[in-house]
Amino acid sequence: MSKLTFKLRDAKDNTASILLVFNYGKEKRLRYATGFRVQNKKNWDATKMRIKNVIEELDRVYVNNKLNELSTSLERQYAKRTIEENKEANNDFLKDICDEVLGKIKSDNRVEKLELLSFYKWYINYYQKNPLMSTSRHLSKTTAKTYNNAYNILERFNKEFNYRISYEKIGQKFYRDFLQSLQDKQYSANYIGTQIKILKTILNASLELENHNNREHLKKYFSKPTEEVNHIYLNPKELKAIFNLDLSDIKPIKINKFLHLTSKQLDIARDLFLISANTGLRVSDFNRLEHNNIIEVEGRKYIQIITKKTKKPVTIPINSMIKDILNKRDGCPPKRMTEQHINYAIKEVAKLAGINSIENIERTIGGIKTITPYKKYKLVSNHTARRSYSTNAFLAGVPVHDIMMTTGHKTEKVFRHYVKADDLQRAIKAGLHPFYD
Repeated sequence: MSKLTFKLRDAKDNTASILLVFNYGKEKRLRYATGFRVQNKKNWDATKMRIKNVIEELDRVYVNNKLNELSTSLERQYAKRTIEENKEANNDFLKDICDEVLGKIKSDNRVEKLELLSFYKWYINYYQKNPLMSTSRHLSKTTAKTYNNAYNILERFNKEFNYRISYEKIGQKFYRDFLQSLQDKQYSANYIGTQIKILKTILNASLELENHNNREHLKKYFSKPTEEVNHIYLNPKELKAIFNLDLSDIKPIKINKFLHLTSKQLDIARDLFLISANTGLRVSDFNRLEHNNIIEVEGRKYIQIITKKTKKPVTIPINSMIKDILNKRDGCPPKRMTEQHINYAIKEVAKLAGINSIENIERTIGGIKTITPYKKYKLVSNHTARRSYSTNAFLAGVPVHDIMMTTGHKTEKVFRHYVKADDLQRAIKAGLHPFYD
């Protein structure tokens, strides 16, 4: 004897997803996520197991029809298999029926034909465990988190405006509406650009897997907003001030009620930051250096590591500043420290080192240009070190190709964004070339 029901699975807000539960035989049960949801749980009729006829639920007719089709097909096919064919049913068989009714096509043991939001979620989950088509690498935890945030923003937009997003709706109107909603939330131009970029990635992947044939996102108008932000870098004099700072007598600094940074923690963060500022290593790399990453060839020491992001080996000469940092710890790199704690600590270190000049940061927020003054130490972060290395090495005359081999930048165009030299600095550097003699 079998019994089919539809139930709600609560979300964080008033919405809820609709779950199919099919009990068949002793201790046999299929639980299947339909991909449908109600905008408000109070609009669900628990007796009829359908969405109530209320204006708020724009998809009520479509969803209820699909639930009817789903229950009819499942019960009919189950009866045919067990009674007419006298065969045993299992969850795989039943799930295939549900997938067929909802227009999902199984290939290589994964569901591919999904609507936009469902595919978006599938993409994030699937490619954390499987290599991407474009890079042959998995989505990193950091990237997956960024994608999840972008998904949540798009889902909120869909809910707030009752947009009922689908592949067919991706076009000029959607682009304008989505862009306007992001600007209304006072997001910066570059953050909005990130949302568009990720959405285009999802649409490209879905197009590649033949979930749709809409190519509107490939047109020129569907571009990601971007602007050049005058991010700071620290010059050699400022880095030296941080290096020479005596932290031994610093009392614990309260960051929040859960974190008090000790002088030892400040010292570790300072040295990790300076290693990056002299090598260009990302935080994911300089924060996991060990003694075996230090090698010596013909009397000169180098850092050698396979970078986490690119999976490629890099070898970087060690200068006198890094030598002194290693010598403090008997030739070993500093211990690891959480990325957020380094960011907290290095701001405090920069403040103690007197890096407090005023920097005016220009950004487009909510579609409006804004200029905000900051004391420089407040802008210092992990990424400042990598930017400082690129800029200082460039101004010192290190060939761009050699710097890029260390930083891992694939194109000179992207690398140039990291170089925070102004026109005069670039002109002075160019003036050293024999051509200008």
